Parts: sequence; C-alpha cells; structure tokens
Amino acid sequence: MLDKTDDISVAADNWLVQFEDALAGPDDVLLKPLFHPESYWRDVLALSWNIQTVNRAFAIIEELPAHARRSTPHDFRIDAERAPPRRVMRAGTDAIEAIFKFETAVGRGHGIVRLIPDAADGDRLKAWTLLTALEELKGFEEQQGNTRPRGQAYSRDFRGPNWLDLRKASAEYAGRDPDVLVVGGGQAGLAIAARLQQLKIDALIVDREASATIGASATTRSPCTTRCRSIICPTCRSRRTGRPTSRRTSSPTGSNPMSMPWS
Repeated sequence: MLDKTDDISVAADNWLVQFEDALAGPDDVLLKPLFHPESYWRDVLALSWNIQTVNRAFAIIEELPAHARRSTPHDFRIDAERAPPRRVMRAGTDAIEAIFKFETAVGRGHGIVRLIPDAADGDRLKAWTLLTALEELKGFEEQQGNTRPRGQAYSRDFRGPNWLDLRKASAEYAGRDPDVLVVGGGQAGLAIAARLQQLKIDALIVDREASATIGASATTRSPCTTRCRSIICPTCRSRRTGRPTSRRTSSPTGSNPMSMPWS
C-alpha cells in the first residue's frame, strides 16, 4: 500500500504522462478528460510564444493542439530539484500541486499543475490550473554555475590579449554587426543588454545623449534625481521600512533641508 506522499506523486506523474501523450496525438480526444470544466491555462512563451491565459476546458482544448504541433513539447516530468508534489489549498480549493519541467523544439521550460477531483466524472483528478513557462532557449543557455565566465583565457596566458584588449575589440564591431540593437542607455537598456550578454547574444546600446557617461540618461530624467537630488524622495518608500519617507529631505551635498514643491 502506497503512503499519501507516493499516492500524490503517482497521481501527478500519471497526469503528466497522459498530458504528453495527448499533446502528441492527432486530435483533442485525449485532452478532454484531463481538464476540469472550470480550468485555467497560463502560458508564458513556452507553447504559444505569447503571454496569455485561457479560461475553461473547452477553450483550452481548442487552443492547445495547434500550439503543441508547432512547439512539439515533450519530456514532461516532475522536477526533482523543486518541492515534491503536495496537497495545498489555493483560492479556498484543496488541490494536488506538482512542479514539473519539459522541453520544446526551441527551449526548456517549467510549469505547475494543480489537480482537483471532478465530481461529475467519478472524482477523477483533472487539471484545475496549468502553468507552462519558457525557462531558456536551446543554444542560448545562461552562463552560470560551472559555465560562468572565469577569465581563464587571458589570466593564464600572458602572451594573448588581456581583458581590456578583448573589451575594446568587442566594442569596435570591426567586421561584424550586433545581433540585437538596444535603443536607449538608461536603466532598462543597460539591464537588457547585460542579460543578453549572459545568454551569449551580442548587443549594442545606442543613445541620443551626447554624454559619454554610461547610464547618464537615468540621472537626468528620473524624478528622484532631478527634482530633489536625493536617492529617496517623498514619493518613494524607505528601502529599510517600506513606509513613505519624510516630506522633507536633505541635499546630498550637505545643505539645509529643502521643501519640496508638492509639500
């Protein structure tokens, strides 16, 4: 006799196996018994290449097959590195929650399924909510852990180019074009370029500002730095307490406290 934990794991694993078989089928016949009539599917770029939520079983069954034929999802399995399947209460409903991972033709993803019994179908466990989210693209995996840059190429060979030489050569774009052009060198532009670099995607930032200082637009356009010249202004919240800060603030230069125009 299986204990409760094994029962939950087996139930979640069985649903994933049936779900993968249904997605690979020629029609939606195998999908219909898997979703509760009041169910929800949230996809974040994994199958539909879009961020969308589909409500009710009939709409999910109508949408899923077309996306599955294009993205070819496969290898659905419980994620052993995450919390195991367990009983939870979500929105006042008792459910079995399982975190899983899978692959598509272009990437790898993870998801969460919550199963509840369908009283109209002999209390058969069916999906109440399903999340499928794209985690990474194949061939553009993030450089982390053992694959993160370590600088060994130039730190162990003093004859070759050092870090600065490589950086200058990369910025010159001699004989090549960037894969991505980021318009605007503010906080968002810098962040997206840094993330693309971690994915080994060459990105070039262009900005209309004449200043040579990287990120200068953030200091000239942000209300917190242009109106009150302070990191935390009366419209912000304290980073330490989360509460609104005082309506008076001091200039970072040490001058007397100044009143704000909205005070």
